[in-house]
Amino acid sequence: MAPVGRNARTRFGLCAKREHYAYVASPGQIAHDGHSGNGVYTGALLQHIDTADCPIETLFKRVRNTVAASTAGKQITWEHTSLAGGGSDNRGDSLKTAGTNCLERG
Repeated sequence: MAPVGRNARTRFGLCAKREHYAYVASPGQIAHDGHSGNGVYTGALLQHIDTADCPIETLFKRVRNTVAASTAGKQITWEHTSLAGGGSDNRGDSLKTAGTNCLERG
């Protein structure tokens, strides 16, 4: 388990336009290790990351719900975002664009 900084929200300052920061846990929480070679968060991210045409906000909500369920609510993921689009415009706000990794910015 690794603690997440209490002031993680300010670590990067304000997000630049069209950026999305995702944290494994809310500030002050513990990130749980999981039962495989990956932590709980990484496992949840890998479970959902290849979902086709999935808006980034939806992906991270799915990850958050999976992590919360896997840890009995002891770990809640957290994001800081400046995305403004609909989330599936295939210009970087999309999780998946024409054969690229869904987190790659376009």
